[in-house]
Amino acid sequence: MKKAVFAVVMATFATCAAGQSAAMKRYVDYNLGFELSYPASYRVTELPCVVARSLAREGLQSLLYVSRGAGRSQGNIALILDRRHFSLATLETRYAHTGWEEPQQVQVGAHTFYFYGAGGGGTTYPDDYIYNLNGLILEMRFDGPYASGRKSPVEETQQMEKKILGSFGSQPVLI
Repeated sequence: MKKAVFAVVMATFATCAAGQSAAMKRYVDYNLGFELSYPASYRVTELPCVVARSLAREGLQSLLYVSRGAGRSQGNIALILDRRHFSLATLETRYAHTGWEEPQQVQVGAHTFYFYGAGGGGTTYPDDYIYNLNGLILEMRFDGPYASGRKSPVEETQQMEKKILGSFGSQPVLI
């Protein structure tokens, strides 16, 4: 019996994007066929236990977790794969912070992302960008830092989000 072996090759190395003053690191996932860059000031770290347990309960897979320091107060970025079929109905029931709203479409280059930001209540909410990755759901979660009295990450994080989304691209899939 023939078995197909899928190799997950993740290459993270420093690159300096043209026209940018800050060094960037690159994440490449050849198995899923995409890449993106993120600031070199973030380092790959283990998921906090509470986050890992939550993802496992929901059947989600962490692809990358990078942080500028300990906790949300420093800021972190997570790439999460949801193997459910991509649909707006799934996004509204799974990712909407209030549990019902449609995502805002954000066009960055040739790619369409679906955005959820601050929700209701008195708590902070990460900025979530969701992408239709070959029929699967790829979530890019930007969690903090947060300024006092704000529900969304600080302006610096929001500017960084656009640079990271702009670096998103396709890579060949290894089989």
